[in-house]
Amino acid sequence: NNNNNNNTTTTNNNTIETDTDETKDKRCAVQLLGRTWNIIEDGTEDDQELTNDNEGQGAVVTVRAPTTGVVGHLPVLRDGEIFEYMSGCELATRTGMMDGNFHMAWVDYDTTDSAKVGDPVEALNFGEEEKFVVKVAPFRLTVLE
Repeated sequence: NNNNNNNTTTTNNNTIETDTDETKDKRCAVQLLGRTWNIIEDGTEDDQELTNDNEGQGAVVTVRAPTTGVVGHLPVLRDGEIFEYMSGCELATRTGMMDGNFHMAWVDYDTTDSAKVGDPVEALNFGEEEKFVVKVAPFRLTVLE
């Protein structure tokens, strides 16, 4: 039984805040390059009733987008600056979990502008020594009615 017509969408408010070592050069900033998300759907309600297991897990979907920013933006952030955005994902179940990574690069704040997808972004061509990954801890997804 394909439940594609029963998918629901959940939205998330997300905040990215920089907190770098104060001994770094004051011109140093970070640029968000992209993200990787692991979306884990809880087992369907029918499955839970059959197995009496409320911890059942359904499908796992991995979204790998290490070069497309978030919601089309590749912001540059200095120490203490915040970038907030809202995004969403479709779930075939009412609840789930999500975790993943933000892909970042060290950049010079004076010479690097925030960008949108499609703009030239020099940091995408940087070597591995200038790029890093920030782990995003698991968080709960719940469809609100």
